[in-house]
This record gives sequence, structure tokens and C-alpha cells, in this order.
Amino acid sequence: MAFTQTRNQILLKAYKRVGIGEPTGAQYQEAGELLNIEVNAVQTEAKHAFLWKTNERIWAIPPSDTCKKSGRFFRCIQTHTSTLDTHPIDGGFKDLYWFEIPEAPPVTWVEDKVYAANNDFTLTNDVVDLDSVIIRTSSGRQYPLELLSPRAFSLLDKTYREARPTKAYFTKNGDITTGNTTPILRFDTHFSDLTEFIVTREILNITEAEDNATPLDAIKRAYKFLLAAVAFQLSFEHDPDMTSVLEKQYEKEKKILIHVYRETGDTNFITPYFPGYIGRRG
Repeated sequence: MAFTQTRNQILLKAYKRVGIGEPTGAQYQEAGELLNIEVNAVQTEAKHAFLWKTNERIWAIPPSDTCKKSGRFFRCIQTHTSTLDTHPIDGGFKDLYWFEIPEAPPVTWVEDKVYAANNDFTLTNDVVDLDSVIIRTSSGRQYPLELLSPRAFSLLDKTYREARPTKAYFTKNGDITTGNTTPILRFDTHFSDLTEFIVTREILNITEAEDNATPLDAIKRAYKFLLAAVAFQLSFEHDPDMTSVLEKQYEKEKKILIHVYRETGDTNFITPYFPGYIGRRG
């Protein structure tokens, strides 16, 4: 089975297993809903088995926000929403968020404002992991970054310093109230050259809005599972005599998929099979 099957190619093969050679548009929609249900059902046990699509994005490096307080100037070193605890002079956590500098634009610090640091980037919500991150200079030279696990990144010396970053990590910040998560990319060290660019190769999750004609980057085992799962579910309506056989195929592929992609270790990351995928380090 090819590594670049579209969603509808998977669904067509599933329909053929239950005796339907030319599905209608409504039947594709029905099977597509079944496919998404199956993906959601096994995500907790085989979390990264469905990394569908890669996307290369180029980021311009912005300057970090600065502020003025009591005649002194500060540069933001970690993106945050300001509170009294992060006050650049009196805050109990000021050293985590501010670094004093000789001068800056005279913008007064205020409470309840988002201050951004240039080593902290918010990614789009469909990003589930990163394949690679590089720094590209204005002359076109590229510097690959080492991708660390969040734990390894947390052990780095957090003393503020500026240089071309050599390390990065990907994580998701959660909102305890809403349950929503925001993908974050952080760098060590802070950028010193704002003329350079960040190039990320992102791994994106499937959505119902995905173009059905777009090839999906997924591993062979995931395709086998999806095909078996959709065919089994379709059989109840379209070919009940095959349900028992298709159920056995479904259970077999599900067992293999979960065994191969079950999370291990003390991080939330595993290494799916992608050409060039470097996985987590540290």
C-alpha cells in the first residue's frame, strides 16, 4: 500500500471490501465520519499514528517587547500576560520575564497586557509536532537546531543571553478552564540577529475540512488500520455476511497499531515513521 493515499482512496478501498465499487458522494461522507471516529477512538493509545500532513512555514523573527518603569528599561525574555507578580522591578517572578537594558522606547509597563519574547512562538492549533527547525540567514545559509524534549529543555541554564539559537522544543500550553491547548515553539538562546528566519517543518493533524484530494503523509500501518476499521463499520449496513471476517482484521490491525505507537518514557512524544523525522531528543 502506498504511503501517499488520499482520504477518499482509503474510503474507496473500504467500500470495495463490502461490495461497493463506486460510492456516492453521500457514502463518502458517511465513511469519512466513520474514519474520523476511529481516529479519535485510538488517539489516546496510539497518539502519533495519525500524523497526516507536513507543512513548511517560514517565520520572520520579531523584536522582543520592551517596557519602561520608574525610569528603567526592560526587555521581555518570556512571553506572558503581565501581573503584579511579573512586574519588572517589584514582581516576585520578574527575573523569569524581564532583563534590564540600557534604553528602549519609552512605553510604560502596564498590568494585564501580553508581552512577547522573540524566543517564544505560538503555532497554529493543528500542529501536533515538529519534524525539523532550522535558522536561515539572509544569505541563505541554514543552521539546523537540536529539538529537545520539554524535560531536557527545562534543565538548560535559563540565564538570559543573545546569540543564534542552537536548541528548541515543542510543547502545548493548556488552559485549565477551557481545556484548549496552544502549540508553542521555544528557543535557546534568544535571537540576536533579527534579519534571519525560522523555517519549521510542521506535522499537522487531519481535520474534516482537509482537502480530500490532498495526499496524506502517514505510515503504512496506519493505512492498514484505517482501511480495516472503516470496512468493518460499513459492513454492518452493506455486507453483514462479511462483518465477522472484517472484525477480526480490524482487531488485528488495531492491536498492532497501538503496540507500535503506544507512548513510552517520561515525555508525550514518540517517533512515528517519517522519512527524515528526527523524533525527540534528550
